[in-house]
Amino acid sequence: MTLGTELAIQQHLLQYLNGEIQLYEFEDWFAPVLWSIDSEAETAREMAGEIHILISEFSRGDRTLGALREGLAAAIRPFAENSLSK
Repeated sequence: MTLGTELAIQQHLLQYLNGEIQLYEFEDWFAPVLWSIDSEAETAREMAGEIHILISEFSRGDRTLGALREGLAAAIRPFAENSLSK
């Protein structure tokens, strides 16, 4: 569950960022994935953790929707670039 998990998270998050699915739909898919990431999948775990923090901050009212979307896009950018360079 390493590179495949990273790509799946990126793809689902891009669906949200592109307006293809709602945030709650992404969260419904993401929650079980977040808790099932293997301990060896360090980059997937790091990316998922950042996404989880951003969504939590939005849920608490600490971020606007625009700031959430910007943060989510920024959160996957380094991982997407690393995936392309492999």
